[in-house]
Amino acid sequence: MRCVRAARIQRQIQNLHVASGLCFSLLFLGFVGGCSEQKNASPPGSANQSGETLTPENTMDSAEAFDRELSALNLTEPDPGEAESSTMADAAASSPDLTSLSDAGLTHVTQLSARIISGSAPTEDAFEVLAAAGVKTIVSVDGAPTQVDAANAQGLRYVHIPFGYGGIPESARLSLVRVVRETTGLIYVHCHHGRHRGPAAAAIACLAEGSVDTAGALAILENAGTSRDYAGLWRDVETFVPPSENTELPELTESAEVPSLVTWMAEIDRRFDNLSQMQAAGWNTPADLPDLEPQQVALLLQEGFYESARALPADADPQLKQMMEDTDFLCVNLFRALKDGKTDEAAMAFEQVKASCTQCHSEFRH
Repeated sequence: MRCVRAARIQRQIQNLHVASGLCFSLLFLGFVGGCSEQKNASPPGSANQSGETLTPENTMDSAEAFDRELSALNLTEPDPGEAESSTMADAAASSPDLTSLSDAGLTHVTQLSARIISGSAPTEDAFEVLAAAGVKTIVSVDGAPTQVDAANAQGLRYVHIPFGYGGIPESARLSLVRVVRETTGLIYVHCHHGRHRGPAAAAIACLAEGSVDTAGALAILENAGTSRDYAGLWRDVETFVPPSENTELPELTESAEVPSLVTWMAEIDRRFDNLSQMQAAGWNTPADLPDLEPQQVALLLQEGFYESARALPADADPQLKQMMEDTDFLCVNLFRALKDGKTDEAAMAFEQVKASCTQCHSEFRH
């Protein structure tokens, strides 16, 4: 315990003025030598290197003498509570006000490192609050167009790296690396709701800057509530290895081309084919789709309808939007039935989804 105490004293001595520090250091070195002798001493009653017989009595006398000398120097050990409070206060002073971000309508806001914050998509009013919190760069991985003008008006840079729920493409991972390496200051990463794609992208960014290891990156997803059924997101975070410094990285853009309604319809068709194969296999994973599970595909199908509704133009027929939202709900029922292993209910829900699509095509596909 005295050697531990000596280590604490040494840290205090390093902060003293040079002149006084010389005196203190000499005293300290003498004490550390005593600690070393005590550690390597023979059993009580034997002789030390100077020939003096070590006994419990004279060992305690030496320690008490050091305590008196220490008291005379007016050195005191820091109170652990005060040190902890000081550290917490310093951290709080250097951290953005996350409460203000939540008050601005942002959800699932979490600071993941000294530079990286994850949360939901900002409304126009939230950009001012983000800027006031010290954010310099906003990264959107959502498929919706970015609000570049609103961000720029507050001195914020927007970077758009859209990707879906099935995984994080290599180009997106490398773009996130470039964001970390090229920018300075706080980075706010968002998707739409801030629970799945956004935390996955933020985890990649944290890996790129070296603030977390693989286990820490996966913990980011766990804490965010990222669904395990988005297996591609988990896979791409777990297997990500930051590239070397000389790796060519993609150019960053403030407003990337986003998937169109036609693109989302193609994604929906592909997921329909996957589910049809799985239904034929008794709602199991077919041999030619080893990386997919039925409930995961059902969830990706649901996201396809959800994003399709978001991709509709402002002047789209309200009935078309409503039908897509209704089919989205039917896909949720399909997902839950498959996740619970209720294959009969899953078959019924899948038929309802197909019937809804058939009706929509008959009315709106010309």
